[in-house]
Amino acid sequence: MVTVKSFSFNEAAIGSFSLPLTLPAGQEFFLTSIIASNIAPGDQLKFDGTIGWSVNAVLPGLAELIIRIRRGSSTGPVVFETSDNLFLSVNLGGSLLGNITTSVNHAEIAQVGTPTSETYFLTARFQNLLNIGTTSIVGPVHFSGTVYGP
Repeated sequence: MVTVKSFSFNEAAIGSFSLPLTLPAGQEFFLTSIIASNIAPGDQLKFDGTIGWSVNAVLPGLAELIIRIRRGSSTGPVVFETSDNLFLSVNLGGSLLGNITTSVNHAEIAQVGTPTSETYFLTARFQNLLNIGTTSIVGPVHFSGTVYGP
């Protein structure tokens, strides 16, 4: 029988903490972290995340947010990566704005030698064709992790 061995989450609602957070194009930023505890060899780890973001651009085109889950530090090994994008159409009145909420899910089998705890980090990198403009992480930002074992 599978049981929940540990659960951890971190959440920032819209307008709370340092939100909105402005990210320039081309740089990866740490958003939040969680600690998964009581991980044993063969346990299943499941991660869920949500990021609300908006694009501030002066040119139409494809804006992309690359979302990563990293192990150990905000620059540690990538255990999961995905992206979401928003196509901005022509706007003759100034800057372009777009809003989107992206949810991610990832599961993996623990590759540890002995029981341990590990910190996981949720990061985001905004990019577009010219690497100009900014995105705002407006929230909510949610990151959770569950450890399942026998």
